[in-house]
Amino acid sequence: MSVNLQRGQNKLTKNYVYFVAGDHYSHTGYFKVGITGDFKARKQQIQSHSPYKILTMCLVTHSKPKELEAAILEEFKSERIRGEWFSVRG
Repeated sequence: MSVNLQRGQNKLTKNYVYFVAGDHYSHTGYFKVGITGDFKARKQQIQSHSPYKILTMCLVTHSKPKELEAAILEEFKSERIRGEWFSVRG
C-alpha cells in the first residue's frame, strides 16, 4: 500500500483523504476526516459552513481513498462528535 503525505497543500488532482480542523483546534481538539478529488473546493465548502478558519492538518494521496477513510473512521470511532467530526480531547 503506497501512501504519499502532503501537508498544507491546496492544489490537488487525485484522490485524497484529508484531515482539517478549525483554528480553535488547540482548545477543542475537533477535526474532520473526509475524502475528495478536489481538496481546494472541498475545503472552501467546509469553510463556508464554519465560523472558524479551516486549517489543513494532513492530506493523504491514496489509490483506495474510501478504504483508507473507512479505516481511519473506524480507528477514531470512540472520539466521534458528529458525522465525520472527531475530538481528541477527552
